[in-house]
Amino acid sequence: MAETMTRRTFLKGAAAAAVAVSLAGCGGGSTVGEFRVYFNGNPEFGRMISGDYGFVKLNIGIKGVENGITFSKKYSDVFSAEVNGQKLELQNGSTGILWQGSTKDCELEFRIADKETVDALASGAQTLDLTITLSTVSRLFVLDLKNKTVTPQ
Repeated sequence: MAETMTRRTFLKGAAAAAVAVSLAGCGGGSTVGEFRVYFNGNPEFGRMISGDYGFVKLNIGIKGVENGITFSKKYSDVFSAEVNGQKLELQNGSTGILWQGSTKDCELEFRIADKETVDALASGAQTLDLTITLSTVSRLFVLDLKNKTVTPQ
């Protein structure tokens, strides 16, 4: 028995697909050296209840695309973020271990230290610059948190 698709379910599905495509950067991920990088889901962005201003949470998948690649580094050695020249503090110090052919999901949380920066990100007046360094290659990704887009540079 076929389900009837309403206008509402169609629009919800179309919106979810559009966000997923925009967050994936180049659809099938972006290359950083011999690795592929995927942005999984929407970034979480908000204000801290404690009044310590804000946070950005990201889930990024990394997959080796060359034979024999392994990856074992602290997140702080791989990921860095800044807004208008202000470096954001990475809250989790996990280590990512990646074996060839598998994808490592890295859950990141950055703290934003001041109200003005949180307000600028929320309004779309500023973007977040995320640099990912794998092996000896770095790549910049610009995140517009208001419009939920990721643009590889």
